[in-house]
Amino acid sequence: MSDLPPDFLVRIPGCAPRRHASGGSPLWTFTPASSPRGTILFFYHRTAFDAFTAHVIERLTGRGFAVAVPDLFHDIDPSLDPDEKKAQLVDDQIIARAADAVGILGSPEFGGHRSHPATLGFCMGGRLAFLAAAAGTGVSRACCFYGGDLNRAWHGDASPIERVSAGIPDIQLHRGVRDSHATEKQQHAAVQAIDAVGGNAEAVTYAGARHAFANPFASERHHTRATAQAWSSALRFLEEAV
Repeated sequence: MSDLPPDFLVRIPGCAPRRHASGGSPLWTFTPASSPRGTILFFYHRTAFDAFTAHVIERLTGRGFAVAVPDLFHDIDPSLDPDEKKAQLVDDQIIARAADAVGILGSPEFGGHRSHPATLGFCMGGRLAFLAAAAGTGVSRACCFYGGDLNRAWHGDASPIERVSAGIPDIQLHRGVRDSHATEKQQHAAVQAIDAVGGNAEAVTYAGARHAFANPFASERHHTRATAQAWSSALRFLEEAV
């Protein structure tokens, strides 16, 4: 438990975190009070286990989901700032950790209802959720909030969009019209790539919303109406997986 920040833990008092070994880095699981209806593999944003991550976990467990979070920064120098940590992430390593997490969630320890988790992420995590789906890690569907760099590889040869192939699970993409990071061009290219292999993509845009619009702790970017609409759509999409 000591690997999680104390100020993070106090925000999720009823979620019973557990640590599991996963490819050399921890996989943290958080469970609701009642028997879970399914599991979400959640990729955090660049500031990792912070108030927003706790907010998302609390929201998902409140809907009856168990939440599994790979700690992708665990083996990166903690003195680095979030952007420096993010710059060290390698796509192939992330794919391996996502596949390992899916395997752990399908083990007898967790029961069969968690063997094919949906995945969700915001910002950096939105890109990683898309990557996990495109690379065939075993997730059942992916909900991606304003993930940038979908058209750029991180220390590799193939971007998330270039990894899209037949059999890709359903993907839902959210972005604000005013988002200059997760651009309309990237979203359109992602949808085209998914359509080209016979997959299903749902792309949703929100008028007036900027990057990170769903983060209530980023007051200069938070867009209340877009957040409410996006969460409603995302929960519907995720609940269709169980």
